[in-house]
Amino acid sequence: MSPDPTTKGKNIRDPQLQKALCVATIGKDGKDLEQALRAFSEKDSPYQGLRRVRLIETLQKSARVEIGETEKGKPLKAYMGDSN
Repeated sequence: MSPDPTTKGKNIRDPQLQKALCVATIGKDGKDLEQALRAFSEKDSPYQGLRRVRLIETLQKSARVEIGETEKGKPLKAYMGDSN
């Protein structure tokens, strides 16, 4: 089976976890997806007991607060404007 061609899960920070979740949940929705995710976290693997996943979120320039600058003029860090 090849990985799901949709963009679901493409914002998961860890690429190996992203691929493993894609394979475990391919073609599943609703309750089937929920059961597949539970089974994935219970399976004997490096991700056993996984409860949270880090996501990458792209923000528009107007919605973020940039901190510091690198030598090339890019921001060192950026935070979501409405978060603490």
